[in-house]
Amino acid sequence: MKKTNEIKEKRETNVKHYKQKNGEIIAKVYSDAVNYYNKNENRYRQIDNHFKETKTNYQTKYNAFKVKIPKQINRKIYSIEKDDSLIEIDYDTKNNQIEIQEGKEKSESKAIIKQIEENANLEINLKGNKVKSNIILTKKGSSKNYEFFIKTKNLRLVQNTEKKEIEFYALKDNSLQYIIKKPIMFDANNKISEEIFYEIEEANDGFKLIMKADKTWLESK
Repeated sequence: MKKTNEIKEKRETNVKHYKQKNGEIIAKVYSDAVNYYNKNENRYRQIDNHFKETKTNYQTKYNAFKVKIPKQINRKIYSIEKDDSLIEIDYDTKNNQIEIQEGKEKSESKAIIKQIEENANLEINLKGNKVKSNIILTKKGSSKNYEFFIKTKNLRLVQNTEKKEIEFYALKDNSLQYIIKKPIMFDANNKISEEIFYEIEEANDGFKLIMKADKTWLESK
């Protein structure tokens, strides 16, 4: 199936249509978003989550939102911008070693901030219309609580204690814009633990998100 045969006018969020030589039209359905609706252009565009480098940061190319990672990390780790809203994620680290990895598909990429803490890396994974952060412990016995700082613009933060999630609502119409899903832990053998949770505290210019995990599980053999 050649990409040049795609019928762009028939794009949907997770569907592309292709016209075959015999005139038949085939729809390819993806498990994640591959297109986004561009309101300014009044059409669907293909998502491109690969990072482009500017003088000051790395930023994604084409999506309904833009992820920016500063080259010189001075507390700010990354931000998500969409229309007039903003989420900024901060962390007290002095490390500026950033590795960018582009996925085979344009909709996938990864940024790794090395040694955000001793023996711990932070991964920022992008896939379709999702952004996921992972803390990767590189040495057993290096578990601790991790404190992130969240700043927002034109968004309201709500901690959903029932679902153990954090939700962000637009101030202008109270619509749900983002969700930080319930955290989980898994080890090198893919054993899973749900003994991890968030605590939210108000800070001077936003919120402090404290991630607390079961140290016994993390440090077990």
